[in-house]
Amino acid sequence: MKNLPMGKAVINVHSHHAFAFSIMTDEISLPWIYSNYINIHAFPSIENGDFIHFCTSSRFQDVPYIFLSRLHHSQVKRWFSDILEFIIDSINNEYYINTVVDEFYITGTKAYQKYHFTHNVLVHGYNSNTKTIKIAGFFSDPPQYSFNKDIDYEEFKLAFKYSKPINNALNSTVELIKYPYFESPNNHFYKLDKKIVIESIENFLNSKKVPRIMVPSVNINYEAVYGLQVYALLEDYLLKGKKIHMKAFQTLLNHKYIMLLRIKYMIENGYIEDIKVFTLYKKVSSEMEIIHNLRLKYLIIKDVTVNDVIAKRLRNMASIEKEALLLLKKEINFS
Repeated sequence: MKNLPMGKAVINVHSHHAFAFSIMTDEISLPWIYSNYINIHAFPSIENGDFIHFCTSSRFQDVPYIFLSRLHHSQVKRWFSDILEFIIDSINNEYYINTVVDEFYITGTKAYQKYHFTHNVLVHGYNSNTKTIKIAGFFSDPPQYSFNKDIDYEEFKLAFKYSKPINNALNSTVELIKYPYFESPNNHFYKLDKKIVIESIENFLNSKKVPRIMVPSVNINYEAVYGLQVYALLEDYLLKGKKIHMKAFQTLLNHKYIMLLRIKYMIENGYIEDIKVFTLYKKVSSEMEIIHNLRLKYLIIKDVTVNDVIAKRLRNMASIEKEALLLLKKEINFS
């Protein structure tokens, strides 16, 4: 029996973010985290409504203090007759396993025993007495991220065996992840980078185009809008009745939460002194929670006037956020 450390994911809207944030459970990663995840971008060409994303990658090869090794899914199936032996050996050697499975066989998922759906899970433990493994993923209906889910050995074997390739090279691999890992020459102890924070705030406020990262399932050639312009695009979607996935609103909710945590961290560690910026940004976070809940209300009652209210609150939130970020930038410059 062994269970690798997992914690609450501050960003939990997509598996690549949720898995990385659940693994980065100690304070060593905080300076890197709070130097990033400031800017956002949106892609008008995306048709499924999941069009708002962070400008920072959480793919394991892009995260510090992580050792990453990959095998193609077909290689693992061919080389290891029993996937459970591979998993148990990996866990015993302190490796998390990120892999795709067919959630038709995974208890608690939306697809369970209803339809075949290949999706990522993160294996982080096992119990040989109960013959279960522990995974993180998206469970319930609608799907919500959680970890420490016990899955029967036999269920997982079927889920792994019958998973189908996804039209995404990354999702055709089995990733072995070790954290924390300090032996790589590229790993060094990060300090919060005030210069990057200020530059990212300016880029957000000015909606400046920044170098693109690879967002899973998003075509790298898609045009994007950045920063505050994301709200204008979302408002346009709302007022025109375009398709919007709840993940778009959840991404913004995650963004406000991690921004608030960043400000708190900077106050506690002496980067800024005036707590007024925290109070001000807390209003932004609270407003986003209201917007998120209003969208849930709309999905239930289908009253288009709710979208009008959301659009108005988005404009109000953007105004408060601009004021808060200008104050934050000023405080960092004076520190």
